[in-house]
Amino acid sequence: MHIHIVSLPFDSGVRNVRMGNGPRYLLDAGLRQHLEGNGHQVALTELHPTFDPLTPEPTIMLELNRQLATVVGDALRRGAFPLILAGSCYTAVGTVTGMGADRTGVFWFDSHADFNTPDTSGSGFLDGMAITMLAGRSWQHLLTELANYQPVPENHICLVGARDIDPPEQALLDASAVHVVGPDGLDGDLQRVLKSLPGRIDQAYIHLDLDVLDPAAARANGLAAPGGPDIAQTAAAIARIGAALPIRGMALSAFDPGIGDGERVSGAAQALVEEALRP
Repeated sequence: MHIHIVSLPFDSGVRNVRMGNGPRYLLDAGLRQHLEGNGHQVALTELHPTFDPLTPEPTIMLELNRQLATVVGDALRRGAFPLILAGSCYTAVGTVTGMGADRTGVFWFDSHADFNTPDTSGSGFLDGMAITMLAGRSWQHLLTELANYQPVPENHICLVGARDIDPPEQALLDASAVHVVGPDGLDGDLQRVLKSLPGRIDQAYIHLDLDVLDPAAARANGLAAPGGPDIAQTAAAIARIGAALPIRGMALSAFDPGIGDGERVSGAAQALVEEALRP
C-alpha cells in the first residue's frame, strides 16, 4: 500500500512542545521503517508553517487544517493512505475535509470526549472542542473559511473509549446524535453502532488519540485516564471497524514523549496502524 505520512508537530499552536514532540518521536522510533519493512511504500510530509508569535491559536488551527486538507485530498487522489501524526486533535477537521465529510464515518478513540464548546469549556483548550468543530457546533464561522469544509453529521461520529468527560460536555453529548461506546463496549456496543450507520457512509476515518489506551498498557500523556482498553482490545475494535467499512485515513495524536513511556507507546502505535491497514 502507498502511505502518505503527514506530520504536524504542534500543540496548542506551538511547534515542538509537549504533544507536538510526539510525531518526531514516533518517526525516530521507526514508524516509517516498520511500515516499509511490511511492504508498504511510504512518503513523508511535515507541515511547518511559520506564524508571528502573536498569532491567535484559532488562526493557527485554521491554517494547519487548510494545509492538511489539501495534502490529504491529494494523497487520496493518488491512491495513498493518509496517516496523520499530530500533536493537536483538532487537525481532524482538515483530514475529514480532505476525505469528504458527507461520506465518512468518524471513529474517535480517546479517553476524553473532546465535545466542549467555547461556552462550556472550563479551560479554553481547543483540542477539547475537536469533535464539536467537526460537527459544526463550535468555531463554525471561522471554519467556513476552510475550502470544502462542511460539518460531519453527528450520527456519522462514534466516540470510542471515553471515560473522562466534563459534566457540561456530557450534557451536550446526551442531547446529540453522536454514538458513544464506552471502554467496556468495544465489542457488542461497537458492532451495534456499525450496523446502524447511515448507508451513505462508505469509508472510515480512525482518530486514535493515544491516551485512549489504559495508562497501565502505555501512558501517552499526562492527561491519560485509567480504565481504558489495552492494546489488544483497541486493535480488535479497529479490526471490527475495518470489517464493516474500508478505513481510508487515520491519525495518531496527543502523544507526549516527555512523560517517559515512549517505547511502549511507539510499539502500540505501530501495531494499531498495521491493524488499520489490513485489507
